[in-house]
Amino acid sequence: PILLNLSKNGLEHLKDFEDLKLKIYYLGGDALIGYGHKILPSEKFTTITPEIAEELLIKDVINTEILTNNIKTLL
Repeated sequence: PILLNLSKNGLEHLKDFEDLKLKIYYLGGDALIGYGHKILPSEKFTTITPEIAEELLIKDVINTEILTNNIKTLL
């Protein structure tokens, strides 16, 4: 199983840093939602709940952790 290495305090810090947007918005040509989640082609979000926004944030952090660990392995 993939576990989140970020602490609860770290997650709260990210949530404080990023503005929560429950409706789709655009930045630099990318469609975003929640706490800066880039909407993927397979995702059809236009609005979300705060709970879904947190789930997307956790998923994004886990994916970043995996990518970082993979890069470390190559070094």
